Amino acid sequence: MNFNLPVRYFKKFIDIYSEELTNIGWFIVFLIFVYLILILILKIIFKTTIKFTKKKYEAHKEWIITIFDALKLIIRFLLILIFTIYAFNQFKININALLTGAGALGAILIIIFQNTLKDIFMGWISIFEDNFRKGETVVINNTFKGKVIDFTFRYLILRLDDGSLLKIPFNKIDIINNFSRYRNISEIKIRINKENFNDEFLQLLEKHLDTFNDINKKIEVFIDKNIVLTNNFYDFKIKIKSPFVLRDKLLIQIKSDLLKNFSNYISEIL
Repeated sequence: MNFNLPVRYFKKFIDIYSEELTNIGWFIVFLIFVYLILILILKIIFKTTIKFTKKKYEAHKEWIITIFDALKLIIRFLLILIFTIYAFNQFKININALLTGAGALGAILIIIFQNTLKDIFMGWISIFEDNFRKGETVVINNTFKGKVIDFTFRYLILRLDDGSLLKIPFNKIDIINNFSRYRNISEIKIRINKENFNDEFLQLLEKHLDTFNDINKKIEVFIDKNIVLTNNFYDFKIKIKSPFVLRDKLLIQIKSDLLKNFSNYISEIL
């Protein structure tokens, strides 16, 4: 294959637009410098925010990370847009004329940019409204269930239960059910001998259950005060409020813990 012709045209292009290409090269260096400075400023702002809200940080850690990543995407998008406009101006290309006067090509470009901007706009709204965070389990449009592992300008990326990745355009998302925040109320039924049941036991059990409470993970474990006496047994319930995704694991953990630490008191776990 003869590469002489393309090489010749490429050299000619370099010779004709050497000044414009040099300007674009320096402008790229400038934009990279601006990007690094802006990211550094963002990091300083977030670290300062974390310092002054240290007690609340763990509860909002994923949200802060998600917002930080979203802001980086916004900065990249704006810098790319600025670079595109600058490059077009260097080559004396009228963007408006390209979009409106190039017939079918212009119509296609308008549709592409329209859909892209819609995806970006809808995505940023979802992120800043805190509809999801990285690491959370969500169900999209009552159909796709998975863990949020990342997002781009246009797509929310989920890892489904089978391990596969799914990219969903933001403008196709109508409903987001966040299973990591929806709190499910579960219960464990306890039966205890009448002679073992007293205030001391309840206080000991309540103190022990308090070790499972976690504000950051929205876990609340407590004793239902509705206690029923049946023959020689007291029946009562331990209630657990937790995100749906933690329910099954938490139930198994608490039941195992009760059998281990209160086997001398508890007759049966129902």
